[in-house]
Parts: sequence; C-alpha cells; structure tokens
Amino acid sequence: MNDVTTVTTNLVFLGIGELRKRWNYTRQAINIRIKEDKCFPKPYAIVNDGKTKVWLLNDVITYEVARPNLLRRQENNNFKVYCRTLSEYNLLTEKEKKAIASNNPYSKLA
Repeated sequence: MNDVTTVTTNLVFLGIGELRKRWNYTRQAINIRIKEDKCFPKPYAIVNDGKTKVWLLNDVITYEVARPNLLRRQENNNFKVYCRTLSEYNLLTEKEKKAIASNNPYSKLA
C-alpha cells in the first residue's frame, strides 16, 4: 500500500520592498536593521544569484510582536524614537526622546 500524505501550506514571502511598505522604512534603514539587529529573522531563501532575500511572513510577524514600534510607526508617524518596547519608550523623558531621535537612523524627524 502506498500512503501518500499531501500537506498544504500557505507560505507567504516578503522581500525588502514589502518590508519597506509594511514598516514605512527606507531600503537603507531595513538593511541597517538586518546587519545590526541580531534578532532579525534569517531569510527563508536567497535567490537571484544572492541578490534577493525573502522572509516568511510568520517569521516577520514574530519579529514585529517583540517590536511594536515597527508597526506603530506606520500607524502614527509621530512615533519618532526607536525603542525595543513601547514601555521602554514611555520611560524616557521628552529630552531623552528628542536626543535619541536626533541620532536615530530609523527616525524621520521633520
């Protein structure tokens, strides 16, 4: 008897362009985050002779859950400071928020 099991999965892939739109970041800022953040998810695949990286949506969502500022930035562009958590951001004084934002490669201060 041949038992064949068919597994259907819905894999959704995101490239840098999709991450850029999702987080309201520039490509350069995403590449900085990839290089500097050791917790950034590893690409699911690298294609196009090593030029294009793609990530699984589920891995990206897991990453975002630990960094609510990524999505909040898109919801409220006044959220200027990069912090690991919203509670960490709330502990800062206004002076600290401005000082951090002025040196922040992810910030879009006017």
